[in-house]
Amino acid sequence: MMEKCDTNSKEIWLKQESQHYVFHFKKNSYASKLIDIVISEQEQCFKDISQLLRTIPVQKIQYWLCDSAEEVGQKSNSSECNGITCCEDGMVNIYCVYSENIKCTGYHEDTHAVAYFYNDIKSDALAEGLAMYMDKRWWSVENELCTFVYIENNMYVSVERMICERNSNNEEYFLDIEDCYSYPIMGAFVAFLVEQKGTDNFLRLYSYPGTNWKVEFFKIYGCSLSEAEKEFIDYIRSKKYTDNQKTDAYSKLCTEYL
Repeated sequence: MMEKCDTNSKEIWLKQESQHYVFHFKKNSYASKLIDIVISEQEQCFKDISQLLRTIPVQKIQYWLCDSAEEVGQKSNSSECNGITCCEDGMVNIYCVYSENIKCTGYHEDTHAVAYFYNDIKSDALAEGLAMYMDKRWWSVENELCTFVYIENNMYVSVERMICERNSNNEEYFLDIEDCYSYPIMGAFVAFLVEQKGTDNFLRLYSYPGTNWKVEFFKIYGCSLSEAEKEFIDYIRSKKYTDNQKTDAYSKLCTEYL
């Protein structure tokens, strides 16, 4: 079903519902031409995410397909960005750029949306780690390979510090770190927890309502977070990448960010 959507903008926004989403897009936009493809792809993402988290949102997710980062900022009342998920009072809105050059759909924002109904977790590091686990890659480089490159070149940032430490504003240390480091490292760490230490344990960790992560981690895993991180680093170091893979990854990461 496609209907006109009320908006303060003078432009005409349409909406089309699927099983788990209500998609909003402008008439004659790039997204409007490919809306059936977008719906199919996002419903598959939803299925994969909800299967991992074993939860189904009680309401449909509102999904806004925007033309630019500027429009994302305007619609979401936030800073300009390619994608953001806003969760409040049981309502979830995803705003993302969907244009010929930038397609910010996929797993990342949808993971935040579905996870909100599982637990509004008090850890940006773990929330972004879960989203990056579902994404698998940071700018086409696998999370594990990004982490491997950072470890090899003394650029690695501690998972324990990102989760547990606070800055002078009492915010997570994770928020002080450049996304190019923090996101793929946390994504690789969540993958390690899920795939090497079991989904059930990770879901227990993700359902924790508090902030004392060191204590909670030990309760669940029977080892300290620092011990698990050492195991994680050894696990990443054990991966076999070719020189070409490492050089290509380093080139992409350094060219874009470093």
